[in-house]
Amino acid sequence: MSIANLENLDEDRTALDDWESLLYVVCWLASFGIRSEDRRSLDESLSISSWNTNEVDAAKEKRGHMHSSDIFEGRIAKDFQPRYKLLKTLAIGLHQMLFLHPGCEGALFDSATDEEPPLLNLKKTKSLPKSDPLVERSEHADAIISNLMGFLVEAEKVARDRLNK
Repeated sequence: MSIANLENLDEDRTALDDWESLLYVVCWLASFGIRSEDRRSLDESLSISSWNTNEVDAAKEKRGHMHSSDIFEGRIAKDFQPRYKLLKTLAIGLHQMLFLHPGCEGALFDSATDEEPPLLNLKKTKSLPKSDPLVERSEHADAIISNLMGFLVEAEKVARDRLNK
């Protein structure tokens, strides 16, 4: 489920929420396995396991994990199973397009509270935007969706080429 939906943000649900949910499904499958012989236990200590909690905590964890490429790749994608290289490429591309689009980069923002962002001590090391990037993202929805569609078409070609080898 998208962060905006988990947090019940006062924003209309858009196609970007669905794309974001797709990213989370890809991450979950790459981490916990698709085939029965690849399955990992939910009890394994993977960062993504923190998404399997109540909605408020899951949203906080996802905001932290999605904030930058370094965090996403260093905490989520690093735990993808080696055999799922194409899913890793897909997840990284989806993440970059959804969370790093110019004008709405990241997932954390300065909410004028003393509460530290999850996972990081960003408020002390790096300034955060004053407005929520996930709300700002809706202003760029058409461009982001166009980029996502183009990326998915290319990903399909690569996957089909691999299947035909």
